[in-house]
Amino acid sequence: MSFLERCFPLFNLRGLGCWAGLAILLRSGFILILGVPLRLDGIASGGNLNVFDKNRVKELLGVQWGVLCLLVLFSGCASLSSSTLSGSGVKQWSRLGATKIEARLQEQYSHWRGVNYRLGGLSKSGIDCSGFVVVTFRDKFAINLPRSTKEQVSLGQSIRKRNIRVGDLVFFKTAVFTRHVGIYMGERHFIHASTSRGVTLSSLDNPYWKSSYWMARRL
Repeated sequence: MSFLERCFPLFNLRGLGCWAGLAILLRSGFILILGVPLRLDGIASGGNLNVFDKNRVKELLGVQWGVLCLLVLFSGCASLSSSTLSGSGVKQWSRLGATKIEARLQEQYSHWRGVNYRLGGLSKSGIDCSGFVVVTFRDKFAINLPRSTKEQVSLGQSIRKRNIRVGDLVFFKTAVFTRHVGIYMGERHFIHASTSRGVTLSSLDNPYWKSSYWMARRL
């Protein structure tokens, strides 16, 4: 998920909906300026507005656009923390020690190792990176996570790379508009569904993953 998508909803579907609503409002001939309805038909049809009226309209429109931009901006940034955890294992998750988490992840890896990558997949006939994260937390920890990497990156709290611990989600920027996710296993390694190797164990010190590393999130 890009910075523009995260902080400016104009660049995502939610933002397009906001702007579409504004367009409909303008098309109807009204614009709400701090709660005061202003009829624009006079302007559009060349109605009789004196100089004071025209200047006042310009001033009010400037205020309106400023308010709208702020509302759109903050609505987009607020959506960053909208994703939440659910499932019967959520409360237990915070009490699990690193040893238990690692054991369950190792078990999951042994069952899924080598499964081919398939975009949109959620089974052993093929699975993608965010799908593998979803299946792992669902089956091993009874926690339901959002399906996409874009949503998963807004979960929990951001963790510095040097403070990553077992069970944290690690994210990578593998292309301009592509994000990849895996689950940290400890000892600088993480499990994930790789596009080239399928479900595998990789090192954060591998030159490719080291250069494309983005962030870590703790649930």
